[in-house]
Amino acid sequence: MSFTNQKQNLLYDLAGVIPAAGTGSRLGALPCSKELMPVGFHDKEKSEKSQPKVVSHYLLEKMHQAGVSKVYMILSKGKWDIPAYFGDGKMLDLNIGYLLMDLPFGVPFTIDQVYPFAKESMIVFGFPDILFNRIDIFF
Repeated sequence: MSFTNQKQNLLYDLAGVIPAAGTGSRLGALPCSKELMPVGFHDKEKSEKSQPKVVSHYLLEKMHQAGVSKVYMILSKGKWDIPAYFGDGKMLDLNIGYLLMDLPFGVPFTIDQVYPFAKESMIVFGFPDILFNRIDIFF
């Protein structure tokens, strides 16, 4: 089913795709998945103090700003801290679904895991551990 994207008045369904199956082994021993490394701060609510902001939060915010309402994150076994942190996505006003990548064939194969779920959607793609400054990156 399609809808009019309110940001650009185009007729399509947007789906965010985020491959998060890598182990980050080049970074050494980490206390969490690399996608959850804190790299800044944000205010959860105006009455609260600043909270750590994880690296993948920035990408999810940019996707939301572009009009994405559903995101598929592809994980590998053992990366259960990512869904434990983001849950269903309501903290970002998104619907987040998690797909499990079992075979380590690389990023293209990982991304292809989303096809059965988003084959009718226009894909908004991003790597969760890359920061960028452009506000309008997906427009």
